[in-house]
Amino acid sequence: FEVSATGQPLIQSIDFDANGTVDRIDTFTRDAVGRALSQSIDVDADGVVDEIQGFFLNALGQRIATATDFDADGEFGALNFTNSLSTGFEFTPELAAQLFGVTNVVLAQGPDSSTVLDIDDAALTTLANGDNNHQIQISGDDNDILNVGAGIAETGNTVNVNGEDFIEYAGTVGTLIVDPDITVMTV
Repeated sequence: FEVSATGQPLIQSIDFDANGTVDRIDTFTRDAVGRALSQSIDVDADGVVDEIQGFFLNALGQRIATATDFDADGEFGALNFTNSLSTGFEFTPELAAQLFGVTNVVLAQGPDSSTVLDIDDAALTTLANGDNNHQIQISGDDNDILNVGAGIAETGNTVNVNGEDFIEYAGTVGTLIVDPDITVMTV
């Protein structure tokens, strides 16, 4: 372990099978009070980062979402919201620029959690990185709300994902396919 001034791990070497050989190395960035902001994962301890996770915190410093770059290529594939908290999250164009390429968003699910996600056309265009064929799947439940801004509209089409018909919304560039359990509001 290498630890921060607050005693939290910065580098963590893991020996899963207790054979004396490091199997995985996790490296963390932390804020001044020790909260994890990101994690780089070297899944086979070969010195090459294989996956990166960025953490989003609320005003209380609680983790509300994790963005995952599955192959450490600088493009995030998924954004997953924490199931134990109710939260609001706005895709601003600035935030979207950090998360461009995301293809899967999972809102908090469960009876004690909800997510309100705001996205406008400028943010969708940025997330799509200029690719009109870019599609973002948004999954959730009936406790969740998606607020879509001007420039994003329901197309009348559905897209079947694993036997469930998701509702399609198109922006100037890129589309959203939205779990039908999510309440969608035009703002």
